[in-house]
Amino acid sequence: VGVLKNTARYGRSVTSDLSESFVEFLVHERPTLVESQTMQAFKARVNELRDDVERLEKRIQRLVERAS
Repeated sequence: VGVLKNTARYGRSVTSDLSESFVEFLVHERPTLVESQTMQAFKARVNELRDDVERLEKRIQRLVERAS
């Protein structure tokens, strides 16, 4: 019974280590995945850019209307 418990514990440890290594590889070595913090910062910059573009469109529209 002790051998089975030790084997199960070892299996869980190996699985956990392998999972951590795989995620580390995907995030840092071969950027397939993106860390949550990085994605949130990217989304914030995209939203800011979208808002800037909307303001610029309105400003251009006002200038075109004045010129008409």
